[in-house]
Amino acid sequence: MTSRAAEDIELINRYLGGDIAAFDELVRAHEDRVFGICLRMMRDREAALDAVQETFVTVFRKADRYQAKAAFSTWLYRVAVNTCYDQLRKAKRRRAEPLPDTPDPADPRAGAPLSAAALRPDIETAL
Repeated sequence: MTSRAAEDIELINRYLGGDIAAFDELVRAHEDRVFGICLRMMRDREAALDAVQETFVTVFRKADRYQAKAAFSTWLYRVAVNTCYDQLRKAKRRRAEPLPDTPDPADPRAGAPLSAAALRPDIETAL
């Protein structure tokens, strides 16, 4: 186990014990790498920053789920990748074609609008 991995385990255990400053140390130790991962996946700086923030919020809430079977950084980076995938899926669902600024073209089979209005009483009588 590397010294970084051992330090991460110590910090996560301190955080789970109630030491919020330990979580701040974890963030400082890994934020650059997490940002790099998110930037490569999101391809947009603002979206990557949102993903980094969401990653650390998730880790803050779910740190008790970390199992020391693998390095903390491995678990953290997986959370970051999953967060990016989630945000990319959400962005894909929100995309829609904007409505045109002009109204729909007139139906050429409808004829002149005034003649259609003149026919309305005849149509109502026929019905």
